[in-house]
Order: sequence, then structure tokens, then C-alpha cells
Amino acid sequence: MVHKMPLRWVVTAPPRSGTTWISKWLTQHGYPTSHERVFLSLDPANPTRLRFQRCIYPGESSYLAAPFTSELREMGIKVIHLRRPLEDVAKSMHRLNWDLGQDTHFGLGARTFTPDVFDEEPFSMAQYLRFAEEWTELIQADTVWDLYDISEDNLTDLEGLT
Repeated sequence: MVHKMPLRWVVTAPPRSGTTWISKWLTQHGYPTSHERVFLSLDPANPTRLRFQRCIYPGESSYLAAPFTSELREMGIKVIHLRRPLEDVAKSMHRLNWDLGQDTHFGLGARTFTPDVFDEEPFSMAQYLRFAEEWTELIQADTVWDLYDISEDNLTDLEGLT
């Protein structure tokens, strides 16, 4: 039986910043965290509306949460910004040739929250970097974690939330 539980923390960042890895790391350290389950998709009819999917863990890790961080904080949910150098993020996105048409969640988010970034095709490294910078500016976090400096010390930020 799957129980629905309240969301207590969200880790967010631009795409390709390590949100998959951090969800696994947190879960291994006793802080169950799903990855792109709660914010699985943006609502095509109204992408600026916060819409929760099923929540079976107290934590979620997803780049799609970034535009909604102020609302999440108002709801009492702790928001953690996972930081990775934006140049690394842009290189990863460019290397994978992310296409707004092929990845509907990314495309919808990019067009809605950073509408002026992808104005030419093929997409350039500069556009990906600009997107990562603008997406990062959407994040209002309670704390910031550096992907390359994660340790058990970071877990103190989640004490009392499980």
C-alpha cells in the first residue's frame, strides 16, 4: 500500500545539476527523497500553477520545482538549492543536445519561465548557460548545498523533518 505523505523538503537546481544523484544519496543516508515524482510534469494548460503529483516520500529532488520555490517555502517546505558550476550544467545540456521539442517538460518550463533564452536553433552553449543562470535566479532557497562538497554535515539541515 502506498501512503500519501506531506512533502517536507525539496532539492532543486537547473537541469543536469545532480538532482538524481542527490536524491539517491539522501535516501541512502536515511532521508527518503524521490526524484521528479512530485513535480513530474508542468501543466500544459497552466504551467505557472503549482501542481503536486503523488508524494510517497518526505523529500523530492527536481529541477521542475525551481519556479515554485517561494510558494513551497510559504507552505513550510524546506527548499535546498543544489549548486553546481553553471558552466558544467551548460556543457552537460549542450553535450546531450537538449531540444525544446523533444523534452516536453524542459521545453514547457524553458518557454514559460525563461521565454527569451532559446531564440535561435541550433541551440548554442551560450543559450544553455543563459538558461542555467536564469533558472537559478528562480530559486528561493532556505539553504545552498555545493554538489562537489556534499558530506554528512549537510544532513543537519534536514534534522527533524523525517
